[in-house]
Amino acid sequence: FLIIGKLAQPASDVIPPAWPARLVIAGDTIGFYLGKIAWPWPLIVDYGRTPARVLSHHGPTLALVVALAAALLVLLLRRRWMIGCAAIFVAGIAPVLGLVPFEFQINSTVADRYIYLSMLGVAMAVTFLISKIPSRLAIGVGTLILLPLLGRCCYQSQTWLTDFTITDHCLAYNPARLIAHKT
Repeated sequence: FLIIGKLAQPASDVIPPAWPARLVIAGDTIGFYLGKIAWPWPLIVDYGRTPARVLSHHGPTLALVVALAAALLVLLLRRRWMIGCAAIFVAGIAPVLGLVPFEFQINSTVADRYIYLSMLGVAMAVTFLISKIPSRLAIGVGTLILLPLLGRCCYQSQTWLTDFTITDHCLAYNPARLIAHKT
């Protein structure tokens, strides 16, 4: 998947930053995705998180801190299942972390579609955690978590109806993005 991901996205027009900056961008990308998993709002087609924007703003620093804290937690707990789930999560987005240039990076280093494969690691971690608690409690906690996510999913599905609804939604949350103005 890593090789296919890289081959599918050439980087002919992308000028990559220096290596230390790429590590910051990769950490920011992981932190951004972890934040979206915890709080999936807003979900848009173009976040505008270009490498230049990430490196010039202080806001992405929070995403980097989240990524480092998550890595530290995994290492401190030293649970093989947790390390495996984290490895699957990172491996799924490895081609688009920003360590190597890719075409969409001109618009944004992050995109919701890039995390689909990585969600396998998240699903495995959640499944393992749920298996460790009593059935009734698992059903109750699962319901409390899944109901709001179901509502969020129903709301979000309305934005994907047409090109116009997608564009309007993107412009509402990220009005400066040229990609949304082109559709």
